Amino acid sequence: MRAAESQRFLFSLEHGSPTRVALFCGGLDSFAGAAQTLCDFADYNYIFVSGVTNTRQQGAQRGQLNRLRLKTSAHICHVAIPYGLHWAGLRAERKEKSSQRTRGFLFLTLGAVSAIAARTKEIYLYENGVGAINLPYHGTHVGTYNSRATHPSTLLRMEDFIKVLTGEEFGIVNPSLFFTKAEMCRHVAVQELGELMPLTFSCDGFPFRAKNRGQRDSCTSCLLRRQAIELAGLSRYDQNGYLNDLVSPTFAGGDNQLHDLRAMNWQAHRIREAVSRANPWEALVSEFIELKKVELDLCRNRKVQPAELQSKLLHLYSQYAAEWGAFSACRHCDVCKRIA
Repeated sequence: MRAAESQRFLFSLEHGSPTRVALFCGGLDSFAGAAQTLCDFADYNYIFVSGVTNTRQQGAQRGQLNRLRLKTSAHICHVAIPYGLHWAGLRAERKEKSSQRTRGFLFLTLGAVSAIAARTKEIYLYENGVGAINLPYHGTHVGTYNSRATHPSTLLRMEDFIKVLTGEEFGIVNPSLFFTKAEMCRHVAVQELGELMPLTFSCDGFPFRAKNRGQRDSCTSCLLRRQAIELAGLSRYDQNGYLNDLVSPTFAGGDNQLHDLRAMNWQAHRIREAVSRANPWEALVSEFIELKKVELDLCRNRKVQPAELQSKLLHLYSQYAAEWGAFSACRHCDVCKRIA
């Protein structure tokens, strides 16, 4: 008998309990989503799938899940899959651009393979709606400058791709799509684990491999993270670990360090203006035409009815604009200053 034919089941799970497979990158959203779902659905087996590019990242992911195990009776299996780019032996001119634009596709693929191996028909991921839809912050935030890794349309297309490959039904579920990052962090399970905030990472350019090197705090991902933690009342756990502390009362950065903050502030101002109009949905779509595609794709696939979707998105962005206005770092911004 060949080794492949004698391979036992890949996951050791509790018999009789349903299994849920979820992506787990170690960022704040995936941690908050995992904590919430373990609290709300403790009668499941859980398989958390991580892509690993270095030992620092893997250590943080493992540390988070080890603490989560102490808070639940659910059985948790962690599948950590290493990957990376290797240029050894290649001449410089032959190296392809080290972009990570396919990272989302790879991560979803790893999750789908794990789900199929666990004999389930869906995978979960946890990404707040503002980050998942990722509306442009300014006029140059287009094309490959605007990530679509967890965008609802991306997930629908990935579902179709997996269905074609397997000939079976398959779903990709983001339960956090209509919640802000701060709302995710207000869940009681996250509040109880606030001391684990330093183990999570959200930075666009975070040097994962550099030991004891902090997150930048000036990129859009760091800023959304800090805004959410502050508005969720967890700032006491988020005092250190940043190269630039824009939340500090003594911070006095230059235009380059404040560019992303001001762009996000300009976007929030445009959202606030739109949702205050007599016809807020039309005003919001007029300002951000990208939302029309979200509406068309989700309604065409019968994921939600148009009126319900519009209501949920209006609530999402109204909530976000209000939260952003209360963010302490906004004192560095001139709300009337247009960005691109």
